[in-house]
Formats: sequence, C-alpha cells, structure tokens
Amino acid sequence: MKAKHVFAFIASKCIPKDKIVSLAIGSLHTHPPHTIVLYGGVLICTQCGSTARSKLIKLQHKCFGKGSETGVHCLDNLERYSQGRAPRVYVP
Repeated sequence: MKAKHVFAFIASKCIPKDKIVSLAIGSLHTHPPHTIVLYGGVLICTQCGSTARSKLIKLQHKCFGKGSETGVHCLDNLERYSQGRAPRVYVP
C-alpha cells in the first residue's frame, strides 16, 4: 500500500512488447521520438540507426531519421537491421 507508483504502473496502458517507448540508463533518458528496439543485445533506433549498449550517447538526443545528420555508422546499422542482422558494434 505504501508503493503508490506500483498501482499507477498496474493501471497504466500496455505498450507493444517489441518496441521501447522511453528508457533510462543511469541519469540519462532516451529522447522520445526514437523508435527503439532491443536487437542482438544492443538498443537501436529503427528510424536513425543510433545504438546503445551501456551508455546513451546519440539516443539521448533528437532523432533525425535518415536525414543529413545521420552518419555512415548509423546508416550501416539500419541496413543491417533491415537484413535481420544485429547492429555492428565498434570497439574503440
């Protein structure tokens, strides 16, 4: 009875289980326009190709889709995702 947020959660609408609406990693939150799915252990926006594993870097900023701001790495992630393959994870 003390955890009122639990009641709010139970009463809230269901979201599609294959899409993540918004999430937080640490103190950072994803920007709402991203369409995020979990694929191959990596979060990926199916609109712009931005990814995250343990830190939100690009996913905390505005989603540009396939606009001019979208980098080659993100476009490669989108192509791999459309082929049913996990996004490429570059290790610096």
